[in-house]
Amino acid sequence: MGATEDQVRYAMNTARERLASAENAQHLVVLQAIRALSTRGLSVREIAGVVGISKSAVSRHLRMGIDGVAVRQVDEVTAIVRHAWGRER
Repeated sequence: MGATEDQVRYAMNTARERLASAENAQHLVVLQAIRALSTRGLSVREIAGVVGISKSAVSRHLRMGIDGVAVRQVDEVTAIVRHAWGRER
């Protein structure tokens, strides 16, 4: 490949930043899914089954709410979340 040390550092940093954005987006989508399913009247057990997380995690997220989450709303995270819900810009 013949990459320089600077190119390798840049590529690694870029990959880390993208991974962090994807993880933030995934977390936000999970929270939105929990809230949506709860609003539809599903039980904690049912929500846990659909979302694929533990019942205690669902309960914790419902207590905390989306407003209590510190997720950076950067353009990349927003774009990933919109894509996940099928609402691309």
